[in-house]
Amino acid sequence: MDGAVVAAPTAVRPAQRPAERPSHHLRALQAVGMLVAPAVAVVLWASSLRGVAIGAMNDFGLVSVLSARAGVAFAVLTAGFVLCWRFADRSWPLALHVLLLIVMLYGMPAILAHGPIGPIVFRHAGITESLTRTGIVNTKVDAYFSWPGFFMGLATLVKLSGVQSVLSYGAWASVAFNLLYLPPLLMLARALTRDRRLVWGTIWVFYITNWINQDYLSPQAFGYLLYLTILAMLLTYLRPRGAAVEPPWRIGRWISVKLKVCAPDVPPPLTSGRTAQAVVALVVVLYAAAVTSHQLTPFAILLSVTAIVALGHCTARGLPLLMALMVVVWVIFVAQGYLSGHISQLLGSAGDISKATSANVTNRISGSLDHLVVVKARLALSGAVWLLALLGGIRRFRAGRPDHLAAILGILPVFLFATDPYGGEMLMRIYFFMLPFGAFFATAAFLPGTAADTRARPVHPLGAGATSDYLAPQRTISFGWLHACIAPMAFGVVAAVLLGACTVARFGNERLDYFPPDELTAMRVLYNVAAPGSTLAVERPYLPWKYREYEQHKYLSIVNMLGQRHPPSPAQALREFALDLQASPGHPAGYIVLTRSQQVYAEMLGGAPTLSYLNEFERLLRRSHQFALIYSSRDAQIYLCLPELSNVHPTFVARNRHPLDVRHRRGHRHRRRFSVENPLRPVVHTRQPRS
Repeated sequence: MDGAVVAAPTAVRPAQRPAERPSHHLRALQAVGMLVAPAVAVVLWASSLRGVAIGAMNDFGLVSVLSARAGVAFAVLTAGFVLCWRFADRSWPLALHVLLLIVMLYGMPAILAHGPIGPIVFRHAGITESLTRTGIVNTKVDAYFSWPGFFMGLATLVKLSGVQSVLSYGAWASVAFNLLYLPPLLMLARALTRDRRLVWGTIWVFYITNWINQDYLSPQAFGYLLYLTILAMLLTYLRPRGAAVEPPWRIGRWISVKLKVCAPDVPPPLTSGRTAQAVVALVVVLYAAAVTSHQLTPFAILLSVTAIVALGHCTARGLPLLMALMVVVWVIFVAQGYLSGHISQLLGSAGDISKATSANVTNRISGSLDHLVVVKARLALSGAVWLLALLGGIRRFRAGRPDHLAAILGILPVFLFATDPYGGEMLMRIYFFMLPFGAFFATAAFLPGTAADTRARPVHPLGAGATSDYLAPQRTISFGWLHACIAPMAFGVVAAVLLGACTVARFGNERLDYFPPDELTAMRVLYNVAAPGSTLAVERPYLPWKYREYEQHKYLSIVNMLGQRHPPSPAQALREFALDLQASPGHPAGYIVLTRSQQVYAEMLGGAPTLSYLNEFERLLRRSHQFALIYSSRDAQIYLCLPELSNVHPTFVARNRHPLDVRHRRGHRHRRRFSVENPLRPVVHTRQPRS
């Protein structure tokens, strides 16, 4: 009868057995087994940090004082992640490994240093303190006050939490920001693929290759969180439904045809009109926060959102125009004070590839022999990530995977390179913006580009025309198990190598960025004795200062002097300091601050002023009668500028000799300094040699 369904004979009908689910006890045993590696890793890691002398670091950075147990701990954690990643039947073990990686890797400096790392965190604390104390955004102070959104948020947090300074959050800011990056990274990866292994592999590779250390307490770290969140929300909730994409603009249609761009194989969730409107409103608010907080991140977001809309992957087609308008309005009406004095400098750098290359590459390949190893490790790590991404991209595209949008979003930040050198950090920022998509394709290099290698043989509908070939048992040889074992092992080995290289590359500057207790104490003494309006002079502005009274002091450095047309000698620099630091009506006497970190900078990174220049300057400063040593410790000294004696009557000088005057006794140089307990009480002290 036409249309009838012929059933297969019972004798030859394939047995359909339901998949056997493991028992409750077996699942519990598997869960416990997944926790063994993380537990062992945490114990090894915690024991390895005991007794670490962070002050004994050399130019290799933090790895020079870590024990071998720390490396074993990270190796065990990587092995545990790869084991869970191999099966990927549950997400919570993978999430647990990632959370432990964030705390263990990014939390080491906070645990060992007991405070913030790097001078910029102290500067950001000073800007926040200024806004909290005055409640005024003075755009004439410097560029930071032209983009105060992040600092206003920090000031609000300080008031609500009741802490004395935002430095209380500075030590653990990297851990906090990387934890905040995890949700949008998951959303972004899940919007690009349905493969759970590819999603969590992307997350793992992202964190083990994030070496550039731009996630401290800073506007760029906050802006990067907004960057990830905006892209994740657009690709998750505002993608058009259906496999076909319809670019709204002609250029987008031309690019889509040339590159054969198609929608990802992840269906977007069902969203109502109100939900879509709420998402658009939230994206606009987040972008406004980025525009008011950072100079570079809004342009990276605008570039990516424009590409998403132009290729037809976002239904909010007016977003790029609105975002561009927000940037223009902010620059014209708020940041005008800064741009009016730097417009020629900014426009003169636009499009200058040679200048950008010199600032971002050539000038950074310098320093001591040990530090050059760290620089080469950074270059090798970055190159390895993009080589793996290239291999993964080739494999995915050859398999017909619709990853065009991920590839375009990963390449777009390169166009920021020619805009401005950005203080020699543009290449690192570009790497950071590209990293989520680079990690995606780098992980894909270890996964099959097509479906599973082992496929079930199709069952022939028995009936008229059936042959015995379909009834006989099939004996085939499959090598799927071999690939299933080799690929995770290869991923684990490469991940372990990348993690080791990241530890060297990320923490290679810790000797420079670590400020010992004596140096921090010297800064507290300085701000206790320096009256508002004082001038503070240093050799190089790389020390833990500016965290208090940010706008009330004037700051000088030898580095700025050497940038003049006719750079001064050490003696000339000291004379210029003496003139600038002299007390005058309304301007108290200034101070010269010498610290260990300034000396380490010259030893480790080189550049001007050289180490010999600094040594000669300090020798002249010690012999000068125009300055008095008021504080001295192993890692810092503070000198006060004395009144100009030539302009004072000799009788007055004899009767009112300065209490901090230099005195020679029995061939030894004695000076008076202020005690740490009471900075206003001078005590006799013999100067200790600097280390």
